[in-house]
Amino acid sequence: MNPTSELMTSRLPKVFKMLRKKDRMSQMQVAKKVSITKCGYGHYERGTREVTVKTLRKIAGVFNLTTAQILGIASEIYHEENTSIVEDLKKKLIEKDAELDNLQKLAIKLSTELHG
Repeated sequence: MNPTSELMTSRLPKVFKMLRKKDRMSQMQVAKKVSITKCGYGHYERGTREVTVKTLRKIAGVFNLTTAQILGIASEIYHEENTSIVEDLKKKLIEKDAELDNLQKLAIKLSTELHG
């Protein structure tokens, strides 16, 4: 999946929910302001339906934001998550490197004991 489509499908729902909760609104309240059903808006928050540009503009307007600002927030989430994944992978690599080092030392010790 390319970064743009990943932003649209997995990050925008997080942004919608975060903004709605920050403004202490219900899904129904947002849906009414956007002129869609609560169920329809719920699909956007769950990421089970892709939002159109027209609807994205309306949702952004509910929170007094531009579509660029909404996409910017989604992009920040995307980059934060990827940074976190990279950091986790670095930690795991360091741990595996230490395990390998210990195994090499053990192999040398065993070889020395065997061949005396």
